[in-house]
Amino acid sequence: MKRRTLVATDQVSSRDALEPWLDRWVAGGVITSRQAELIRSFEAGTAQPATRRIAIVVEVLGYVGLALGATGITLAIAQSDVHVGTGGALVLLALATACLLTGFLTICSDDPAIERLASVLGFLAVVSLAGVVVVFVGRVLDAAPELVATAVGGACTIFAWWLWARQARVGQEVALLGSAITTLVGGTLWMTDDATAIGLPIIALGLAWLWLCASGRMRPVRSGQLLGALTALAGAEMLVGDSLTVGGLVGTGLAVALVVWGARRKQGMLVGTGAVGLLLFVPEGVRALSGNDDHNGTPVGVAVGLFAVGVLVLAIALGIARRGRQRDIENGSLRG
Repeated sequence: MKRRTLVATDQVSSRDALEPWLDRWVAGGVITSRQAELIRSFEAGTAQPATRRIAIVVEVLGYVGLALGATGITLAIAQSDVHVGTGGALVLLALATACLLTGFLTICSDDPAIERLASVLGFLAVVSLAGVVVVFVGRVLDAAPELVATAVGGACTIFAWWLWARQARVGQEVALLGSAITTLVGGTLWMTDDATAIGLPIIALGLAWLWLCASGRMRPVRSGQLLGALTALAGAEMLVGDSLTVGGLVGTGLAVALVVWGARRKQGMLVGTGAVGLLLFVPEGVRALSGNDDHNGTPVGVAVGLFAVGVLVLAIALGIARRGRQRDIENGSLRG
């Protein structure tokens, strides 16, 4: 009896000692609050696998319902000129937005499957609102495409930010960034349709997004960092359309910065994104440096450039591995 009491006391002490670490990991973005709760449940012996299976069934049924509803709405709007008209299309889209928003706000669960479903509902609510604005501003008001893009981006940015502020999930993060990009592009198109004028602000937005996520101001952190990196690289790709020299060099510089920064922060996702960027932009950079500012390039220069990229990525990988081993040795993890 005394031994059982001692074991139970040790378990309670272990859970108490684990609490500050869980709080610290959640605050630092290492794990989610749901993962922290799962760890607590596991340590307390109260995990519920049956509930988990039910949540997965709910998620699948939710996706089926969304697919059927989206198909119906799409078919109705595609024939709106013949059957339901512009007013009917507006009503259908507004009704879809209201239903999706209600589902998003109603779901209250920390289960990953239910969270994914809620994330998709919130994202689709923003997409549905975009449809409402497009029909109203584009068809009813017969506005110019630039005004339509700006109106869609502005309305969806406000809506997506409100959803993200309530529940910071991946779907809401994607919707918010996509809406911000739409606003930026629409606003720029009022002044010019030059690819460079559009690409540079998108690069700035991507880098700002990456910084916000790295500093913990934007959540979820990991997905946000990936989105920011991809946005910056997409902006650089737009520069290539205007100038191979500028686009290639800027894209290569961004890709190298992502690889180095990701390696220093031990973010393999950023390193991988930067490596893909190097494969895309190094050929353009080599062509630019060789004086060929066209899209034909020199095969030998491109081949040499890709070889240099491979050596660089390999060197970074070996450097990370060596630093990790040195730290293990310093911490006394390796013996003999």
